[in-house]
Amino acid sequence: MTLIGNETFEGCKVTCGDGIIIKPETCDDNNTITNDGCDSTCQVEIGWSCNGSICTDIHECQLYKCPSDVNTTCIEEDPNTRTCTCPIGYNGTVTLIGNATFKGCTDIEECSIYGCSRFVSANCTEGDINERNCICPTYYNGTITLIGNATFEGCKAICGDGIIVEPETCDDNN
Repeated sequence: MTLIGNETFEGCKVTCGDGIIIKPETCDDNNTITNDGCDSTCQVEIGWSCNGSICTDIHECQLYKCPSDVNTTCIEEDPNTRTCTCPIGYNGTVTLIGNATFKGCTDIEECSIYGCSRFVSANCTEGDINERNCICPTYYNGTITLIGNATFEGCKAICGDGIIVEPETCDDNN
């Protein structure tokens, strides 16, 4: 290059997409297409690792996982994205970007969501994961453990016990 007069030399220009990595490039994969690991300005894209012109997805599920007290499922979405799925009976399923922290799963309170009401209200207590116990009051049948959102059929008066409770109008002990 020959400079004439007061022209100044501006230095060498880096050409992104030529397959040669020159600073400030952090990668150069012979193109200027984004979403392939090396972006249009020859910078490594989030969620990718590049070695020269070869870029690979980081595999967030292997690297960052979905740590929890319960058995979660990790599914890789787009590069740099993973979905942590909580098992049945738990809340907390979420899609995370990069190394974002998974907050874990929380037990669903089946009693507060599904309850044990039908005709005569039963006492509801939390059972094991994804279970609730519907306990009928004295003089009624129907105490049961239900899974998930199963329907509580209600408490039934015990006919023949000599005690009149709703919806009975009589009970003659036989």
